[in-house]
Amino acid sequence: MTPIINLSHISYNYEEVSALNDISLEIYAGELIFFTGPNGCGKSTLFKLLNGLIFPTKGEYYFDNKKIDKNTLQNNIFAKNFHKRIGYIFQNPDVLMIDEPLNELDNKTRQWFKDFLIDFIKANKTILISTHEQELLSLPHSRIIKFNDKHTILN
Repeated sequence: MTPIINLSHISYNYEEVSALNDISLEIYAGELIFFTGPNGCGKSTLFKLLNGLIFPTKGEYYFDNKKIDKNTLQNNIFAKNFHKRIGYIFQNPDVLMIDEPLNELDNKTRQWFKDFLIDFIKANKTILISTHEQELLSLPHSRIIKFNDKHTILN
């Protein structure tokens, strides 16, 4: 089986400070993996790197057998497809942005997701959702901002 994520000898530095040092790792589809360790050990840096927000100082990162680096993510089509497949939710965000969240979800998972949204709002968090799904538009405490075909917001 081919790994969906393959890191080979990854290092990352914040200026002179090493955040990741010679990390090699294979991650396979369907795995549940927990990263643990003390604050400042590199967990969040690794997540930023996996999402293409930063790039390794040394080493190579492959996602689904495709090399991820500054050059490949400058290709807008590739970058869009990559970011459709991998997401990153920062620590306890105040604002959560979600693009077309109900695509390909079954009814049970759709209901779980709607319940999650309601709980998140009750915690006084902000959610921004891009959707075509009418069932989401009727959720309590929601506001609809509609774009037109001229790429502007309708009043």
